[in-house]
Amino acid sequence: MEYNGKQYVYELNTWYTVRLELPSEVVGTVLTFYAWNVTQTRAACFMKDKIYMTPIKAENFDFAADFAAQVNALDADSTREEIDAVRGLYDALSDSLKEETTVGEAWNKLWTEYYVAPALAELTDKIAAVADNSKEEIEGIIEWYNGLESDLKNEESIKAKYEEFYRDKYAILFEAEFSETVASLSDGSSDEELLAALNTYRAADEEVKAGETIAKAYASLCALIEGRLSQTALIDVSSELALAYNISYTIDNPAEGQTLSCAETAGYADDAAAVKVTISENWNANSCYKMMPQFINTTGETITVSFYVRSVDNEYRKIRIEKTENGAWKGYATDFYYLEKNTWTFVSFELDAGQSFYVFTQWWKDVNGNNKYMIGYEMTLEFSSFYVSDADYVSGLISAWSGLTDEAKKAEYSQKINDFYGILSEEEKKKVVGYDDFIASGN
Repeated sequence: MEYNGKQYVYELNTWYTVRLELPSEVVGTVLTFYAWNVTQTRAACFMKDKIYMTPIKAENFDFAADFAAQVNALDADSTREEIDAVRGLYDALSDSLKEETTVGEAWNKLWTEYYVAPALAELTDKIAAVADNSKEEIEGIIEWYNGLESDLKNEESIKAKYEEFYRDKYAILFEAEFSETVASLSDGSSDEELLAALNTYRAADEEVKAGETIAKAYASLCALIEGRLSQTALIDVSSELALAYNISYTIDNPAEGQTLSCAETAGYADDAAAVKVTISENWNANSCYKMMPQFINTTGETITVSFYVRSVDNEYRKIRIEKTENGAWKGYATDFYYLEKNTWTFVSFELDAGQSFYVFTQWWKDVNGNNKYMIGYEMTLEFSSFYVSDADYVSGLISAWSGLTDEAKKAEYSQKINDFYGILSEEEKKKVVGYDDFIASGN
């Protein structure tokens, strides 16, 4: 039954006493009854209902005093069902009644004696029963705590007890296991093994990761991962491990059920692979996808960063590079790049010392040429790895180009060489090895 925005749930074949608090002046009121499909948590249609009701009586009923009496009637032998039933009386009271002293005092007694105290006692007993830092028992307590309702989890005494346990027990366990895992890794470990260790570290709470032992183990893990990544790319996206280590993502104004997936795809020119990012459709205003490389320019000077991107869905897309520093937005590194369908677009920008960046993407235009400020239809983009544009990188491209026999791949390299060479300073261009022979070959 529903009345005045509140729901009352009744089991079959059971009589219930229903008391409804009415305003001081009532012209009429409506009670709404409907069958409820418990397993699907929704109202069910096309069912035959039989509801039996005694005559409805109007009386002056003291809801506050009744609630207090119900609380006082509880004792150590009361069942959980009886306790929850009294709590249900409180939930049904109006906000104004809940503010009355009688109700407030009764609620504090109910909450403290019949919810907080039992939960705290159970947590204390569970912690005391942990034997020899048993992983299963420790994880069982964590699961039990996470299963508590929010108000109990955040109750001061329960939360303090749990956090003390978490620091003393789980942190010790995590430190030992993570350190052992990293120590077992080597240059010969698979990408999957390195990725599993990385995910384990990231899944742990910050407080647990704060210790010096963990910091040293994580530094060792990072060194192993970085040794696996491309040594020419500034930001490698060519593998699942590289993506997990180098890139994070976000969607502004996400739609309900918003999804995002990444997959490897064919790279451009010297890229072993590129990343294909697919974002489900989103018609929320100002929705956008942001790719955020986990990178800070620590060179002490301005660098030029370059990469390729293309849209491979059925819509036109636009991207822009935006800069940050210590988490603060520092402006646009580029204007919008408007992507034609299935065409690799070269993007280049300067990044000052200490700065990071992210790639902002949205719909560009619909079939009528109108600008769009949302993701719109499902978006699929492909990104190459990110590179520092300098003479050494261009020289490497020319060296690789000279040994190619596949004409299609050689054409990609030629385009890439010209793109990267074209944004070098005049001084840097003079340092490029082999460019004159490259041009002499008709490029």
